[in-house]
Amino acid sequence: SLAQGLIATASGRFAMMEAVWQEEMDLASRISGRKEEDESEEDTYTQIIEGKEYFCEIALFVNDCICHASLTAATRAECYLLQGEDLLATVSANPTCTSVYCEYARSLVEEYQKMGENYTHVQETLVTKACSQKISLWQMMYPEQKTRFENIDLFGTASEQGSENGEEIEEESLKRKDHLGIFTRRLFSEDASSLSLEEMEEEMVYAIPELDSTMGTHVLFDQENERKRVISANLSTIALTLDRWDLFTEPQNAKVKLSKAEWQELQDIMAWIKPDETQLKAVLVLHSIRPLGKPKSLLSQVPMEHQRPDSAVRWLMWSQPNVVPSVLQLEDTEDSLVKNALRACEIFNFAQMLQGENTPANVSQLYNMMAELEEMDLKFYILYLLGFMSGLAGGKGSVFMNSKNTRSILDCIQHLQRLFDSPPRAVYWGYMESRAKRIGIRLQDRSECALTRLACLCRVTDKEGYIELKNALNFLNWTDREIMVDHFLADGIEVTAFLFEFLPQCLANAKANPYIQLSVMLETLVDLIVHLRSAVLKEAKVKTLFKQYTVNLLDMAEFVGAVQNRFVFQACVARSKVIFKGIEVLVDMSAANWARIGQEDTDLTLVAYKVQEVLRRVKAEKQVTDNSEFLADEDATLNCLL
Repeated sequence: SLAQGLIATASGRFAMMEAVWQEEMDLASRISGRKEEDESEEDTYTQIIEGKEYFCEIALFVNDCICHASLTAATRAECYLLQGEDLLATVSANPTCTSVYCEYARSLVEEYQKMGENYTHVQETLVTKACSQKISLWQMMYPEQKTRFENIDLFGTASEQGSENGEEIEEESLKRKDHLGIFTRRLFSEDASSLSLEEMEEEMVYAIPELDSTMGTHVLFDQENERKRVISANLSTIALTLDRWDLFTEPQNAKVKLSKAEWQELQDIMAWIKPDETQLKAVLVLHSIRPLGKPKSLLSQVPMEHQRPDSAVRWLMWSQPNVVPSVLQLEDTEDSLVKNALRACEIFNFAQMLQGENTPANVSQLYNMMAELEEMDLKFYILYLLGFMSGLAGGKGSVFMNSKNTRSILDCIQHLQRLFDSPPRAVYWGYMESRAKRIGIRLQDRSECALTRLACLCRVTDKEGYIELKNALNFLNWTDREIMVDHFLADGIEVTAFLFEFLPQCLANAKANPYIQLSVMLETLVDLIVHLRSAVLKEAKVKTLFKQYTVNLLDMAEFVGAVQNRFVFQACVARSKVIFKGIEVLVDMSAANWARIGQEDTDLTLVAYKVQEVLRRVKAEKQVTDNSEFLADEDATLNCLL
């Protein structure tokens, strides 16, 4: 049956019967230590519940959750039911509580998705405990000792000194510390052609202790999926370096396998880079350590000024090399390549450019940084990007860089190759033009340029998706469309721009939400742009007006996926809070919005839809006036773009 919410037993005794698969029964009995009352059926498991227990917690966070067990009072007993609406009403008044519960709920839903449909009450209990210990508040209060920097020694020399076999362990550790150089030299020898992916992986993991499957840094910080992606990125980079199409495409489905023509384009980029032993050794280390800037339990130990992921990794390299010991194998030139690439990743988010999320200003920032370095640093950064993108979906080889995904990555990297030869606007809009051609858009006017960027944000890849997007945009009135166009054409160099982080997630969640859909999301996005412009002008009266602001929309993205009332969503910008921290802006949806996500449509809200439309028309002229400070001359802007 469908669970109505969390059930908590309070007193008395209950008989719990649940469907269990035979291989799980022993596990349930062993962990719970409870007596089995009935073993007559192989597919049922009955136990006596005494005292406080809870069941079906996942029903607080998802709809249509199936209850796998039944409770029957065996004595005079008492239990309680907590429903999702009641929990929301309780925690929504406290932003800190809301944040903690959202973090916990995301983790819990992920774990249940991994378990599938068949799980036991014991498994539920274990998952709940594990998820509660993953939230940042718990980790701050009760840090795991094994993840404390001072307790990490991946080579084993510190902990094993003085043991009976200490000399052997120290000798083995010294071998590992020099093995990465030996491995990369072998990859450039005649022997490389005979190496299989399995042999490469074995040698690589031995040479890079962070990747060890039992005691590596990724395992210590519960990053097994990241470890798999790193291995895929490194194997893919090696395959690219050796021109081994067979190894690179080994895990790919035959229907979407990377073509030889696309492989040749990748090899043309590799010929431009001309990777040598130094670059290959450095990029294998960079792939292996960069994801370590993500775990909250690690970041909590890093000084506040370095708590951005890439900055945290650079800090680890010089302050805590025991956490990233592979850096000890790098020569000065290799160390410099890695640190400069981390700086580039901090300044410029390649994935954001792929999706049209960032602006020409970000390309300009990358150019300004690279102009102070050598051409080899740009080539090394692009070598890293090729491997990083190849490893996104894991696999022995590259699952992700298939014929379906490679084209846009190639287009973007080919334009970044021209960083020193073309202005930042030309690099950025050159890439946009290549994306436009592939979905049938001709960049003939301002609106088509803006539509191309919006198509990238909506992950449109074909003509059908483009037509659907254009229809949604046509629902906006003329004034709102012009505001949207001005926003997507603002370059952040001469015209003030907003970089909306997590906007692709907002748009995807809106399309998947039957109460919202894309057209309403675009209306609300216009409201947000107008609201932010007004807030920026007020902020500028007392502080500096910047040319680009990075706006975090993560809270809005989650709200878009959860809200079940169109009018509540349309009115959400007015109830949100905008928090400035220099060039960074946080859009907090606030408790007032979250408390209304489950509100049902009524006659009153239907009237409100109509009033909202009237208000939009009345405000149209005022919006044009308020936003005039942000608008550039249309002809000049179009000339810059094209």
